[in-house]
Amino acid sequence: MINIYCYNWNLNLSPQGIIDSNCGYHAIKNGNAMLNLLNSSNIDYNNYLNSIKKSNKFYYLTSKKYTNNEIKNYNKVIKSNSLSKDELYKIIRGSNLNENIFISYCDNSIPFFNLYEKNKINELLKKDSYTFCVIIFKKEFTIAKHWIPIVFDKNKNKVHLHILDSYDMVWWGEQNLTNLVDNLYPKKNVFCVNDYKQGGSYYYITKVLYFIILVLAVYLFIFGMFEVKKLK
Repeated sequence: MINIYCYNWNLNLSPQGIIDSNCGYHAIKNGNAMLNLLNSSNIDYNNYLNSIKKSNKFYYLTSKKYTNNEIKNYNKVIKSNSLSKDELYKIIRGSNLNENIFISYCDNSIPFFNLYEKNKINELLKKDSYTFCVIIFKKEFTIAKHWIPIVFDKNKNKVHLHILDSYDMVWWGEQNLTNLVDNLYPKKNVFCVNDYKQGGSYYYITKVLYFIILVLAVYLFIFGMFEVKKLK
């Protein structure tokens, strides 16, 4: 029986701005960075979290400078404010990123994966150890569209699930994420703390506060410019 453990890295990541429409680029970068960390570092599964945090590749998850540089490189392949599944794949292939990154809309009205994706994932699931990433889609209030990378790291009968959302929208308990896990692992024990309500509250409160600060900053700037012109 597979045992699943969850780790949320949202607050450790280089954050996505309040009006930043680059969530697809952030998702690719975060998923690829975590895969590279898990695959190239000496991960101690008896001291799992600490060995990840102490890895010299943890920098690539947290660095704003690195994130901005990666997004600039991805923009050279495709530049868009609303990336589709096909466009995400084009960036992944055009940037020579990890080949075990898959994309899913997590919509029950369509297959979670196409035949190629399904066959490749099924081959991975047969192994005693593997790492792969699924970038899932979430729509909020029918207008906010968001891509989030979820990384799976299996060692023996344990699957370590990593949530890597730079925008803090998705936490364990979110419906699309639980649907994905149910699709991949029909038989499992889940040892994850449901922090969706707590994380969702944090998301809404911080985003509203940031938006208010942004509006005030713009207002004060425009008002200040108007006052300067009046004085002249």
